[in-house]
Amino acid sequence: MANPIPQKTREEVYDRATPITSTKPACEITGNTKDLQIHHITGRHSHHPINLILITEEKHRNIYHNGLYKQLKLGMRDMLSRHYPEEEVRKKMGRKIPAGKLTNNAVRSHFHKLEKRYRDEFIS
Repeated sequence: MANPIPQKTREEVYDRATPITSTKPACEITGNTKDLQIHHITGRHSHHPINLILITEEKHRNIYHNGLYKQLKLGMRDMLSRHYPEEEVRKKMGRKIPAGKLTNNAVRSHFHKLEKRYRDEFIS
């Protein structure tokens, strides 16, 4: 069995997903507050909060069929590419860099928020 996500990290993801105007966390893509689950974006090799997203159980269940999985990977690629050379991006993404264009605005917005929140962790 894979290492579970540390409780402190889980709390950080849920805290990040809680809007200022609410006490309830929400899906970081749809804003829905029911049946939330944490999903690893680039695989379970990293439990860093940047690699985790809180999404609804329905989105999580259908992530490979609705195009969200690839869009999340493209968002991660674009964010990391602004701060790291290609080889470092490959390392952080588990050696695989997806091709294509990020078209989902909710995913784009999610990664812009992450970039601001964790800006001190980037090298540039």
